[in-house]
Amino acid sequence: MFLKTKIARKPIMSNASKMMYGAGSLGYCMVTQTATSLLMYFGTVAHGISGTVMGIAILIGTIWDGAGDPIFGALSDRAHSKFFGRRHGFMFFGMFGIAIINIILWSMPMVFPQWLKFIWLTSFILLFNTFNTIFQTPYQALGMELSSDYDDRSSLEVFKTIFFLIGMLIPTVLLAVVFTDKGKPEEYMTMAYLGSCVMLISGTLAFIGTYNQMPRLNIKARTGTIEKKSILQVFIDFFKAFKVKNFRALVLGYAISLMSAALLTSIGLHFFNYTFGFNFIETAMALGGLFVMTVLSQPFWMIISRKIDKKQSLILGISIALVGIVYEGVIFVCYYYFHTIENQNLLPYLIVGMLIVGFGVGAIFSMPGSMMGDVITVEQQRTGINKTGTYNSFMTFAYKLSQSLSSFLAGIMLDVIGFNANKPMSTTVFASLGWLVLGGVFLVLAISIVFFIQYGISKKDVQEVNIKLDNIS
Repeated sequence: MFLKTKIARKPIMSNASKMMYGAGSLGYCMVTQTATSLLMYFGTVAHGISGTVMGIAILIGTIWDGAGDPIFGALSDRAHSKFFGRRHGFMFFGMFGIAIINIILWSMPMVFPQWLKFIWLTSFILLFNTFNTIFQTPYQALGMELSSDYDDRSSLEVFKTIFFLIGMLIPTVLLAVVFTDKGKPEEYMTMAYLGSCVMLISGTLAFIGTYNQMPRLNIKARTGTIEKKSILQVFIDFFKAFKVKNFRALVLGYAISLMSAALLTSIGLHFFNYTFGFNFIETAMALGGLFVMTVLSQPFWMIISRKIDKKQSLILGISIALVGIVYEGVIFVCYYYFHTIENQNLLPYLIVGMLIVGFGVGAIFSMPGSMMGDVITVEQQRTGINKTGTYNSFMTFAYKLSQSLSSFLAGIMLDVIGFNANKPMSTTVFASLGWLVLGGVFLVLAISIVFFIQYGISKKDVQEVNIKLDNIS
């Protein structure tokens, strides 16, 4: 009875405050998802740049971005501004930088030669990713500090994930509303303006909604000792974190699993438009089914994680997604090779598969963030050192790396299979697009399970840590 009393911790934040914090991920995800979904299409189709060149530009941005994640994670760990606290200052300036650079990125003149387009894209992708890091890494770390215990952390993560997924859905909806054919320059700019406006609004809501929590977050008795290190020591510590088994398993599994979403979005437009001959409205309906079900599944994954724990919930979700991908593969083969499905019936069949996949991948977008909070809690109690920013920077970097690495590999594969929007293409190219998307998504999801299985923190472990913290305080 005593144990239950100690474990039943009252949530520190109201649902309204959690919602305002979660809203911060809406704008961030909208602008990054627009880049993930459209940048490759923007370059290869609208501007005629080769897939390999586009992949290189995106990868350069991520390598640069990766250097910033541990730096800004560590800087936000030890910031002590009276007005901004540790995390809020980075969020404030980061959201303005994202909004401005996002507009400049998509305003690349059509008349530029190819080499100048490459320089333009590379330069502004670097700046775009830098401000993304300045905002997102402290924002993610803030969320892990706001939660009070095992289940409350899942609750906060679900709020954030729902807004994050809505941010992923909005660019898909706008495809049907804004775009025609290959996309005109003003249509890409419309997307940029909308994304930047949402970024500023949602970032402001997150700032205001959590500002009153700064006094609590600055109490060292609850946050542990902050290590002051040089930039070199930050990077050494960044990679030393991989010696922690649970941390390593979670980060690698998370990064690999998210490559599935990146593959589906970065060349999903190519796949649906060229392989199936869909227009932007039909493509938006197919991808929309995926994102809508991912959002709707969030309450289920929060509830099921309390019944069977987070790790088991995550593996269950990935398994359901794999079933959906197999289903989509059967539809693809029946349509493209055996012609047993008519073109007018294809979209409903594909939407059913997308709903199944979306329901499963919903666990990938909510469980790992909550599990990372548990890792940080357990490790902080063990070592007495607060590494929220450092550990969280790995999660941020894993997300970004998975997106850009997938885009880089997808760009190379587009060239390998002979995709060129400016020249006539054979049916072999269109069929190869199908195998590239569906096969790639299935492969990375299956591999991610291998890593997630190695994660070993349970609800009981976190509860025991919370009891010790209660006794200390």
